[in-house]
Amino acid sequence: MSIINRIKELISEKGLTPYHISHETGISEAAISRILNNKTEKPNYSTIKKFASFFNVDPDWLYTGKGKKYLDNVTDTTDKYVNETDKDMYNILTGNLSPGTRKSYLINSIHIMARTAERNSISLEKLINYLDKESNTDKDEYE
Repeated sequence: MSIINRIKELISEKGLTPYHISHETGISEAAISRILNNKTEKPNYSTIKKFASFFNVDPDWLYTGKGKKYLDNVTDTTDKYVNETDKDMYNILTGNLSPGTRKSYLINSIHIMARTAERNSISLEKLINYLDKESNTDKDEYE
């Protein structure tokens, strides 16, 4: 199945109109129409990311058809965009972006950092709880 067919499948599953998708994603209705009418061979990666985010699917699945279709949680999306965020930060720091685009990238980067910090906090808490339980078990064995 092609990228175009996967996008069509998602739109069909949700019963959405190009207008609604355009309004929510920022992808132009014309671009969505070209996709739905097979007037484009393959959307660019930025458009694929917008579709993936909107439908909560893995961008790699949307692009290749491989792997899990739907994302389980925020962690999946965070891991996918870390490398892209590094590229965006380079562009921000070197002044290669317009002020509006720079602001958008900064906001997105802050969201990703916050989700990563939250994930790390949860992982550390689980590790501490595990070690506490293990420590209590060790004490019981020696008493």
